[in-house]
Amino acid sequence: MDSPVWRQLYRYRSSYQWQALSSRTVRELALRQRYKSLPWKCLAPRPIKQLETETREEGLQLSYQLGINIWPFPTDMRNLWTRGPNGKSVRNEARWAALELERLKEAQAAQDWFYAALADEWTAKATYPNEPTAQAFSLEKEGFHVQGLARPSTAKMLGGGSIYVWGPDKLALRCPIIYSSEFLIKELKTCSNCNNYPVETFCYSFAGRCCKQCLPEMKRLHEKPGWCD
Repeated sequence: MDSPVWRQLYRYRSSYQWQALSSRTVRELALRQRYKSLPWKCLAPRPIKQLETETREEGLQLSYQLGINIWPFPTDMRNLWTRGPNGKSVRNEARWAALELERLKEAQAAQDWFYAALADEWTAKATYPNEPTAQAFSLEKEGFHVQGLARPSTAKMLGGGSIYVWGPDKLALRCPIIYSSEFLIKELKTCSNCNNYPVETFCYSFAGRCCKQCLPEMKRLHEKPGWCD
């Protein structure tokens, strides 16, 4: 899987922005190699023809439509369950269908992040032995660690996607919806509270990251008596 074609699949230029290679042939070969070489079945893979014609603006469309750029996606589960005449819970099927569509987009975004990381030479392994790697994955590169999910919905359970990242210092990093290694590196010296950059960052709570000026307030908010018992 480590080949020049894989390494050239995408070049990420800045936060939230990506640019597909200009060579259609290189992209096509890389995509074909991806689907041929991966040992797992991917979740609703988008066809090669559609991926070939994507532009940077189209790649950003999902996050702009939702009004967000950072994982996790917002979740609103209100009105999904109501109380029936007999007192039992009744599922709102229309609301379920709408949430299912939202979660599908979320899962596809997580899977796109996963494949972009593979193209950038991250090492992947399955998080759980009973799930495909593309649905529940752990990624490693140069001390960075990622835990991700891209699960499809079932008749009884909503799927969805999520990406969580920790730096080489074991502290959490904010993660862009669209993969960007430059963003992750910058986050190492960015305060998650005041967004100042570049600053030396310190740990609060279990893995929070903030600057020296914000540290007392963040400890006051998150490290209340018994917080780590």
